[in-house]
Amino acid sequence: MMIRSVSFMSVVNISRAATQVAINIISARFITPHDYGLVAFSMSFILFIALLTDLGLSSAIVRHPDLDGRQVGAAATLITLFGTLLAILICVSGPTLSSVSNLEGLTSVLAGLSLSIVFAVAAVAPRALLERHLDYQRIATIEGSAVAIGFICYLIALLCGVGVMALVLYQIAMHLVRAIAFTVTVRKQMTLNFGWSRLKPLMAFGGWVLLTNALNFLARTSGPIVIGIYLGAASVGLYGFANQFMIMPLVVLAWPASGVLMSALGPQAGLVQESKSSLTMATMAMTALLTFPGMFYFVIGTGYLVDHLLDPKWHEAIWLMKVLAPIGAVQSIAAYSGSVILARGEGSLNFNLSVINSVVSFAVFILMLPYGLHVFAVGYAVTGLALAALSLGVVFYKIRASGMSLVNAFLPPTAASCLGVAAVWMLFGPDPDTFVTWLEASATYFAVVLVVYLGWRKAIVAHLTAMRSLVSSRRQGAPVAQPA
Repeated sequence: MMIRSVSFMSVVNISRAATQVAINIISARFITPHDYGLVAFSMSFILFIALLTDLGLSSAIVRHPDLDGRQVGAAATLITLFGTLLAILICVSGPTLSSVSNLEGLTSVLAGLSLSIVFAVAAVAPRALLERHLDYQRIATIEGSAVAIGFICYLIALLCGVGVMALVLYQIAMHLVRAIAFTVTVRKQMTLNFGWSRLKPLMAFGGWVLLTNALNFLARTSGPIVIGIYLGAASVGLYGFANQFMIMPLVVLAWPASGVLMSALGPQAGLVQESKSSLTMATMAMTALLTFPGMFYFVIGTGYLVDHLLDPKWHEAIWLMKVLAPIGAVQSIAAYSGSVILARGEGSLNFNLSVINSVVSFAVFILMLPYGLHVFAVGYAVTGLALAALSLGVVFYKIRASGMSLVNAFLPPTAASCLGVAAVWMLFGPDPDTFVTWLEASATYFAVVLVVYLGWRKAIVAHLTAMRSLVSSRRQGAPVAQPA
């Protein structure tokens, strides 16, 4: 069940990531780094507001043992109303933010993206209900359709000459489709109402989740805001472009799989503690096998493509992508920490880790940015690796992971990726400069990765088998909830 669920979500998120890459490349042909930076700067505010309106209720809907349709309906109305009020606030504040940040053109971008907030939050509760029922096939269908429709609207808008507003229309169209589709799908399973007092049991759990998510999100998105204030919109655009590739393993695999893992570790799944630990390690191991080689490939494989596909004004993003890509791989594993800790009912511990992450990250942003974008990127990468190691260390201690289990989980992808990069550097140099050389370097890299994986095939098969067997072996009398 878990592998099937992750597969559904991974397919749609791969499609979403591919769409985002296409949007980035197309936009780079029509939009300047300054205009792209306006969207990256605005999305930091928009996504944070959308997160606040969640109120932690989506995780509570997924995990709460006793849930009825009226509670889901009350959560839906509360989240939507709160999101609408915050969207109005951010829209009205647009001129002030534009003046303070000295970013020309920010007001119209913020106004358009504020509308997307309303649609995005309207989908939160219905989607969480489907996630509770482990109906990831339906979720994947809706998400994939929304991305496709949004992309079509983006292309039409771009051809009509609206410039940067095409990116805004993509967000609006995508979230509008999501809101309508998710709400219609679960309309018989929830009763819309304003009896918010019945949400107290959910808020007890959701409060910790909200605080934790808010801190984690601030640590991740305060970068573009501070960059915009210190270095301007063009630097935000370059960083935002590179960051889209850094978070690709999170968007494609880790974030959707985290939700599935949290459901699988929750009380409704009925796994014993030893099985939960094994499932956690197997999930992290399989993720690393995919994300580590993919992200380390950016170190040797993307320079030629970006250099030839994009306008020279975007070429500074190549160096940023190479620096940030490895941290994206490590963060794809650390992303599971929150789900594992919350599934154990230790919301306060997760919150404390988030406080450390946010304070340290923001301090690095402030200290490094005066020295330029390159110094900032290096500082962010080093700090991110250290913070990810801290979160993983806590999780491994909690689940009592053995040294051998860590070796079997993370040595194969780490060794394969590093050896692949080393082989390419030795044979072709750090930056292949012709198409044929790039093809040969890419083939060499993935051949080395494959050979290393074949050498560790027993450990890899063991992790895959664990994911298949553990989720299906539940304690008697604790079946997984099914949709009505």
